[in-house]
Amino acid sequence: MLVPREEEVHQEYFEADELVSLGVDSRTIEAKDTVGLSGHFRRAVSNPRGAIVREAFEYVEATDCDLLHLLHADDVLKEVHRHGQGCQTPVVGTINGSYFRVQDDTRTRLAVGLVDCGMEDIALGVPDVLSRRGPWNHLNLARSLRDGVVKDFFVASKLGRDAIRRVTGPTVNLPKIPDPIDCWWDDDLDKSTARTRLNLPEEEFLLMFFGEMRTEKGVDVLVDALASYSGPPLTAVFAGRPVDVDTDEFGRLDGNPAVSVRTVLEFVPQSDVKAYFKAADVFVLPYRQSFGTYRTSGVFHKACGSLRPVIAPAFGMFEHLIEGWQLGTTYRPGSSVSLRRVIERTRTNIERTYDHEQMRAYAESQTYEVLAGVTAETYERVLTGGVT
Repeated sequence: MLVPREEEVHQEYFEADELVSLGVDSRTIEAKDTVGLSGHFRRAVSNPRGAIVREAFEYVEATDCDLLHLLHADDVLKEVHRHGQGCQTPVVGTINGSYFRVQDDTRTRLAVGLVDCGMEDIALGVPDVLSRRGPWNHLNLARSLRDGVVKDFFVASKLGRDAIRRVTGPTVNLPKIPDPIDCWWDDDLDKSTARTRLNLPEEEFLLMFFGEMRTEKGVDVLVDALASYSGPPLTAVFAGRPVDVDTDEFGRLDGNPAVSVRTVLEFVPQSDVKAYFKAADVFVLPYRQSFGTYRTSGVFHKACGSLRPVIAPAFGMFEHLIEGWQLGTTYRPGSSVSLRRVIERTRTNIERTYDHEQMRAYAESQTYEVLAGVTAETYERVLTGGVT
């Protein structure tokens, strides 16, 4: 596993001899300075994406690797095309959520028009700091496929793949992979044991927000909803590292006797993740439309793997999966009033909000085994030049 520098999360998954640090200075602006448009530009300028990608290509060429898989190609597509020219090692990439966070229908239609006119290379003239905005990411992906720099891109949702194919054309392969799920319902960790381990109340109804707290995750919408909540008592658990969220906002819930609050405002180690998902009664994903239109989230899938219902906004993949598989309840995006009403209904009768067996079936269709199968087939096809 090639990484710009070793982080705590890498050490959770890999042994020391399985990690290779590229030694690139990947310091970024402190989180408190990264909010808003100016923060975006400061992050973009300070992030040495080009150096990281160049070092990765140099490493695989020097070590005679068989294949390079870019696990998060979203934000480095221009750099991949620039530094991957002439690379003899076949390259594949995975498109994740951030690629779609800066896309909308207008930008996609503009990209389609430019591709139809043979003007993909106009993206070359766009400054790197802007190349991940507007239609340019679409064009940089199309250029990488056109020029054979990247042989295939994996995409984790049908809606996402359809959006990309609007630009690249319908014949591009784009293997569909699952957002993989660990099926945790058969292990020995039950709800009571998980709550004891985490020092959470054993008998109360636990509503869980889990994950890094960023603006697009909509923590403020959830706080607004809970501030006016008037249903049966519940405990709201917020677990994750705050990035650009004002944690003083949680104090607004002190005046609501129906809501107790537990906060764990730090990185949650992998060893505790399963316990949080088994401890909860329901998960709330109050995300904004910049997050989740073409893909769901790791929290969504871990909830399904724990057979816990989900409350999420009615757009994109959240709406598509929740309503199609009966995995929980949706609410009107951005509306704290709509979210509050859904929470109240869920608290009153949670069993009516989802289908237990449908959730199990969905989780079993999205396992790591399914992901490994699609990935292995794609590697073989790429390495054999399409002859399998």
